[in-house]
Amino acid sequence: KTPLLKKNRGADMYFREELPPLKTWEAFMDKTVKEVKECTPWITGTHTVTTKKGMCSGTRGVGTQGRPTRLWMHVVKLFTLKPTEYQLTQLVESKRSPYLRVMGFLVIIPTVA
Repeated sequence: KTPLLKKNRGADMYFREELPPLKTWEAFMDKTVKEVKECTPWITGTHTVTTKKGMCSGTRGVGTQGRPTRLWMHVVKLFTLKPTEYQLTQLVESKRSPYLRVMGFLVIIPTVA
């Protein structure tokens, strides 16, 4: 978990407005299948090593810090749902979406390592 990823996730409207209403496992799974389309930590093109300069680029939203992908926001939401062992097995064996499998492993691997 990086501080930058945490900060940018909390600032994202999708994370603040779309994910909190998800209270059930089924709603979470359906939303993940529908919304998650990539598994990199940062949305492509939003994270760079160089600093942009001029005209308060940070104020205009042209920063270099990147925006987290929906997969990473869903992983954070997954932790708040406190999945059971059976639910984690559902994720890693899912045939509905490869991203569900990725999320399952992202949650399981740090806990056994």
